[in-house]
Amino acid sequence: MEPSGKVKVPEENLQLAAAYIKDARDGRGIYGQANAFYKRRYARICFCIITNPWFQRFIYCNILLHSFLAFFEPPSSDVRSTYAYVSVCLNGLCLLIYVTDVMLCISFLSWKAFFRHEDNYWSRREAFLIILFTIDWILFISQVLTFTPRIVQPFRGLRPAMIICKSKNIGHVYYVAQTVTVKLGGMALTLCVFIFMYSCIGVHLMAPPYENIAATNAQMMANNSAVNGTCTALLDVAYEGMYNNIGKGSVHLFALLQTDNYPNVVYPALVKSELYSLYYGTYLFLGLLLFTPYLLAIIANHYWNYHKMVVKKERKRQREWLVKAWLLLDTTTQESLSVDNPVLVRLFKILKPKNTEEENYELIEALSTEDASSIHWVRWVTQLCTVLKLQKTDEEEHQIIVNAAASLSLAILFLSKI
Repeated sequence: MEPSGKVKVPEENLQLAAAYIKDARDGRGIYGQANAFYKRRYARICFCIITNPWFQRFIYCNILLHSFLAFFEPPSSDVRSTYAYVSVCLNGLCLLIYVTDVMLCISFLSWKAFFRHEDNYWSRREAFLIILFTIDWILFISQVLTFTPRIVQPFRGLRPAMIICKSKNIGHVYYVAQTVTVKLGGMALTLCVFIFMYSCIGVHLMAPPYENIAATNAQMMANNSAVNGTCTALLDVAYEGMYNNIGKGSVHLFALLQTDNYPNVVYPALVKSELYSLYYGTYLFLGLLLFTPYLLAIIANHYWNYHKMVVKKERKRQREWLVKAWLLLDTTTQESLSVDNPVLVRLFKILKPKNTEEENYELIEALSTEDASSIHWVRWVTQLCTVLKLQKTDEEEHQIIVNAAASLSLAILFLSKI
């Protein structure tokens, strides 16, 4: 019988536990190494391609190319030019790469999981965008073949939106913008009522200073010429009749809320009387110091709440994976493992292959309880990912030094060519 805290674990269970831990560390869901563990060889190859950083960079480059091609398509270029034919071919190549990316995801999972699982939300959006881009491509081909100068490609402007489906951070921003719309709608309605109210007041009180601005300019030029010998006009005639009606006043006040037309818009009133500054002073105070910061606060608060929700969700999934890894290791249900258990050494050798045994043993001790004799499952679930990242800083610093040296070498080579 094995001593307490020491267990024999089959190599297959050890590899699967390491896969669960890697998925927990990297924040993976169904696109994880553990999910690929028992799949066929073809599905495992698809997993390796999907999770490869260079493949992801390749997809980003494809998105940039597909978006950039819009500058060389008709009507920006002649439908009979070489650019049009090259753009047709490159558009088809970009679509083929998109389809390959989606088919790799489907091959790794299944059609049913692809269309049902929550983690595939953005992949399904990617498939929908591919359908739209394919419609555009067919219209583009018909335009080139028939030499028609203009055939509308209605979905061409959505090409950069593909990056939302591939970048998690940008996807979060888009989701926040989508869900905060209702709250912002109520605030925007309040702001419109505020501008409308001040425009109504302006129609009754502020209309006289904005009438006959040209005559006021002529009088001011005559006065300035008599006093200083200069003939400089002060007022902008574009604001002539600004408060003739509520709609026109609302447009100018909305621009003033952004300070786009400040201070030119207030000069005609201030020339007549400084009391008009009370009207614009209260408007700018309420608009700039209350409404605008409140809008930003709503967006920031909503994004923070969404971020906390995402963090809780990812942490819950992370701990689920770590619990599954623990159950594969603790076959005796002792709720703890001995620090000198060789299973842990073998496990950390898989997780940290570049470390020496002494370094891995230090990481194991960092997980242990106060008496440094065993590892409790609670510390395993809550501290393992933190412990695995202890040496990440040194690795990143080394990588920064290597990248800096490579950049310096390229710069020297470039200068020498010059």
